[in-house]
Amino acid sequence: MMSGQTDRSETRTHLVVLLLAAMVSLSACEGGVFEAGGGFTPKQPDAAITIVPAAPQIRVLNAVEYRNTIRDLLGLEASSSISHMDEGPGFDTGIAVPLDEGLFATLLTEAERLASAYVAQKLPQTFSCFTATVSDACIDTIITELGRRAFRRTVDSDTAAALKAHFDHAVTILGDRHAATELLITRLLTSPQFCTEPRSVSLHSMTRAPRCSTPLKRPP
Repeated sequence: MMSGQTDRSETRTHLVVLLLAAMVSLSACEGGVFEAGGGFTPKQPDAAITIVPAAPQIRVLNAVEYRNTIRDLLGLEASSSISHMDEGPGFDTGIAVPLDEGLFATLLTEAERLASAYVAQKLPQTFSCFTATVSDACIDTIITELGRRAFRRTVDSDTAAALKAHFDHAVTILGDRHAATELLITRLLTSPQFCTEPRSVSLHSMTRAPRCSTPLKRPP
């Protein structure tokens, strides 16, 4: 029993390291860095530049968006522990939710809970290939289809390969393909591509990107 707990703890630590690295990488690509205590600091230009309106930034989904997205994506309800908002006094300011250590831990714990419930209840209904013996082809299908809906874009080959490698690593450590699938879903739900969305800013108004639950609808 203790060995199983140790193995799962090791894979969880591995996941945390991967996700933190991904968050840092994403923030750098978007032109800034996440601060240790939360918040997002734009990278300072080396020389005077012309500010272009509608420059993309990233923001963490707030609690309402997160709940709607989880409901559409997994058919499950997020827990009451997800309560972070990006509102000022009395109205939605549209400012970014700070991704501090507390929020990251909350999102990771919630993702683990949701992944466990999804694999046990919903995944076999959504993907008929997910049976007692989980084939590599089935995992590839889950990565491609569920990943596309979670990330709101096609999963590129490098990302798909990284997700499959994460699954294979979990299988090696845990020796259980169903448990490894839970960790794969956990990684999807805590990836920057899922937890964040772009935001456009103009000189006269702030236009929020569409709620992420909308693009999750399957095309007719």
